Parts: sequence; C-alpha cells; structure tokens
Amino acid sequence: MKTRRISIVALIIGIIITISFRQYNFSNHLIINPIFSGTTMGTSYNIKIIDQISPKKYKEINSLINNLLINYNNQMSTWIDNSEINIFNRSTSLLPYKIDFEFYNIVKKALEISELSNGYYDPTIQPLYDLWGFGSGSTDHQINNFPSLSLIDNNLDKVGYKKIKTITWKSELRNLNNNGLQKIQPSITLNLGGIAKGAASDRIIYLLSGNKSNYHDVQNIEISNNIKKYQFKNIYVDIGGDVSVLGFNQDNKPWKIGIQMPSSSLFDINDLYGIISITNGSFATSGNYYNFKKNDDKKYAHIIDPKTGMAINSDLVSVSVYHPDGAYADGLATAIYVMGLGKGLDMIHSIEGEAMIIKKNTDNTFSQYFSTNFILKTNFKKINHKD
Repeated sequence: MKTRRISIVALIIGIIITISFRQYNFSNHLIINPIFSGTTMGTSYNIKIIDQISPKKYKEINSLINNLLINYNNQMSTWIDNSEINIFNRSTSLLPYKIDFEFYNIVKKALEISELSNGYYDPTIQPLYDLWGFGSGSTDHQINNFPSLSLIDNNLDKVGYKKIKTITWKSELRNLNNNGLQKIQPSITLNLGGIAKGAASDRIIYLLSGNKSNYHDVQNIEISNNIKKYQFKNIYVDIGGDVSVLGFNQDNKPWKIGIQMPSSSLFDINDLYGIISITNGSFATSGNYYNFKKNDDKKYAHIIDPKTGMAINSDLVSVSVYHPDGAYADGLATAIYVMGLGKGLDMIHSIEGEAMIIKKNTDNTFSQYFSTNFILKTNFKKINHKD
C-alpha cells in the first residue's frame, strides 16, 4: 500500500509543480503564490505562501524547508536506524543524554501533553506499537498476528511518560544551555510519531513568518536569522493532514480545511464530512481511517491505550482538534481518541483547544460531538450528503 501511495503522491506533486509554473509572472520574473511540495515522514507535504517571490528566493525557501524536514526525520523518526531517537532508544544509560534543541522541544511538549491528558497520550509507547505490528521494530509475525494478553502485560512496564524527563544544564566550557533527556528506567524508549507532523507544520509557519510564539526560544542561529529574512503573512502548511495556517488564502478569505468522511478510503480526498475556516492555528485529526488491523470483523486502530496496552476498538471513528500549537493539536487528538467521548470532551473543556468527535452509530450513520466553542472558533460547516 505504501508503494501505491507514493506513486499517487508523485503524480500529485507533478500536477502541483505544473500549476506553480503556470503561476509564474514572466513580465516581472516573479512566482505568484508559490507552492512547495514533497514527501516526508512517510507521507506528503504541501505548503503555500500567498505572495510573489523571485525564482531565486523560491529555490532558497524550498531548500530550507527540505533541510528542516530532513533534520526532523533524522532526529525523530524511529524508521531510520541511525536517527537520534533510535540511538537514544538503544541506550540503557541513566545519565543525561544531550540532544538537539528541536528534538528536545518536541519531547518537552510530548511530556506536557501526557501530563495534561493524564497519560492517555504517552510518547514512550514504542514497545506496544511494535507488539501490535504498527511499529518500526515490528516483526512479520507481529504484523500478521495479534499479541497475547500476557505479552501485552509484560510490555506495559516498559511504558510510562514519568519514566523519562527533559533536562537543561550549563556547559562547562561555554556559558550555554545543553538540552537533554534522562531515562529513569533503562528500557524506556520514545516514539514521537503522534505529534511530529503537527510540530513540523507549526515549525514551518514559524520559519516562514516569525509569527509563532511557540518557538520564541529557538536557539538555531541560522533559523533565527531567517526569521528576520522571511516575514510572510499568509501561509498554509499541510503535512500528512496535519495543518497549520496563518492569515488568509488567495481570495483574502480564511483558509479552508476539509475533514474527510470517516467512511472514505485513503484516496477519496474530496469525500468530505465538513469544512473548517481558520486564519491562525493548527488542526489535526486522529482516528481509525486507514491504519488498522481487523479481527472477527472488529477494527483495531493503530492508536494504543498506554494504560491497558490494547489497540483501540471503538465506535469513535475520528477526533479533530484545533489548537494554537501544532504538536498539541496532534497529541490531544490522539489522547481524546483513546479516552473516549465523555472523558475526551471533559478534558478539552478544561484546557486550551477545541475538538470535534465523530462517532459511528449502529445503523452505520455518523454523529458529531463538539467542545463548547469548536463551531464558533473554526466556522465548521457540515457537508450534506445525499443517500
């Protein structure tokens, strides 16, 4: 399925590149509303800036985006053998482990989301992903079979966000902060797949605008200099369906983001359940749309409950979260999906952010449930489908 998806992504990218050249202003040698696209983190990305830029600047920005996303992958992908996260995961040391600030910042947010959700989102869940056949370390047997309850119980001790912490200390040679992680239990491992795409979407907004307060403490000098260089006002970033936006679209209206029909397939991208319209912030959806396993006609999502070790089998098909921070939108959507309807709405009402939960009814219809201000803040409009 991955090969088929990549070929379709390549076709889409080709179309987008063609559109980009059509928008080239030959008289002024400017590209109007440039689009940047590619693949990253096992999915595709699509970035649009509402402005006019030179071909030279297009090439420069495209290179910066690619480098940033490659850096994210090399640091935080468990699917890359020598990534920083895998090197850390293989270590059994309990001593402080120095890491890059980007990596540190995302782990810090992951642990904050874990605390807010009372552990229903947990970045130390990698052993359970592998056990269920969804992880980078899964064997063929794990991919094709379901784990026994005893195996699940045996692996639960390897999970727990309180068994790891972020730390900062002063360098002995220079008066600079070192950022790091410290394991409290040697067997603890990290998986940041639940928030990496949302974090990266948000990060690109900041790179291109300098207008995201979530990254006020960026330490990378090159990126800080680029903030002064690029101050675009209207930007759209989509990485695998995790979207961050700023400002307005080409029609000077809020950016429109589609919410896919829960019954649609991976390739029915125009089969929409509803549309939101926003001018700032991030939007992410978690659910059982595509990545799941079936047993006795029951669908088990790739989302794991960190407390029980079980893949989620639920009548909830998706959770969408709107939040100022991309990592939080991503992580909270996962947490609410695990928590379920009642607990999930209770949590989102007690913190920043808004959520919409879609539930499948026994007659195969769908019902939606909203946090208090979701419709007001997102201008949600449901699409009426004819039976």
